[in-house]
Amino acid sequence: MTRPRIKLDLLLPFLYALGIHAALAVLLLFGLEFRPPPPAPPAPPGDIVKAVSIDSGAVEKEIKSLQEIERQKRDAEKKRQKEAEDRLHRIEARRKQEERKSLDAKKQREETERKLVELRKQKEREQRKLEEQRVAERRKLAELKKRQQATEKKRKREEEAQRKLELEKQLAEEEKQRIEEEKRRLEAERKKEQERLEAERKERERLEAERKERERLEAERKERERLEAERLAQEQRRRDKSLIDRLTRTLSSHIRNNFNIAGMPAGITCKLRVQLAADGQVLSVNVTQSSGNEIFDRRAITAVQKSSPLPVPEDVQTFQRLGLNDLSFRFDPWR
Repeated sequence: MTRPRIKLDLLLPFLYALGIHAALAVLLLFGLEFRPPPPAPPAPPGDIVKAVSIDSGAVEKEIKSLQEIERQKRDAEKKRQKEAEDRLHRIEARRKQEERKSLDAKKQREETERKLVELRKQKEREQRKLEEQRVAERRKLAELKKRQQATEKKRKREEEAQRKLELEKQLAEEEKQRIEEEKRRLEAERKKEQERLEAERKERERLEAERKERERLEAERKERERLEAERLAQEQRRRDKSLIDRLTRTLSSHIRNNFNIAGMPAGITCKLRVQLAADGQVLSVNVTQSSGNEIFDRRAITAVQKSSPLPVPEDVQTFQRLGLNDLSFRFDPWR
């Protein structure tokens, strides 16, 4: 609870009374301490006698003047004291009046404070009640706001669900259109692919037919060439065989001319292997099939060596084709 504040209008009378009392105390202090000035000291006897001797009337007159001044001073002092007392009475009466006013003001202030306390308590009760009402209202508002939020969330969820449903419908429709377009595109591509494949198939068949035709023609050509080569080879073999036969006879005849036939039994032969250089020079000679007569075999070898160089074709290719570099033949000196 907050302390009650004293209003300024209740405090002013108290301060005013306090100021009056202070002023009265100052006046009494100075009034009581005031004393009339002491009378002038009497003149020395010598002077008085002298004055009397001079002018007694003037002295008397002076004394009366002084006495009148003293009386006036006393009257003024009495008047002043009476006025001071009157002021004190008035101040006291005013003080009492101010005290009564101060008491009344104090009572009024206490009553006001009591009323203020009561009003404050009542205000606090009203504030608590108002606060309870505000709390209740805030609770209600919170519940209402909560329900509104729940309603708003529900509405938003429903709207979102509706939007999703519409979007799904739209997407489904777009997907359906896309699928239809994709089907049409795929169908067009399939037809194009079929046409392309058909064209490729026909092209492959054409190329395969051309390839087969080329292979057939090539096979026929190769067969003709093979037959021609075989015919030529046969002819060449016949010619070569004929040539080899002639060369063999020539070589045999040439070797027979260098063979010593004396003392040899008639009808025996041996098989010789002769390695020749391209110019007909005999590189080596040996008997591959003996005649059974060692002397005959040695004489045959000697006859070959004596016959070097043997007559061979000058054409190196013909020499190599006929295999004259490694020649085997039967030596028969009886023919």
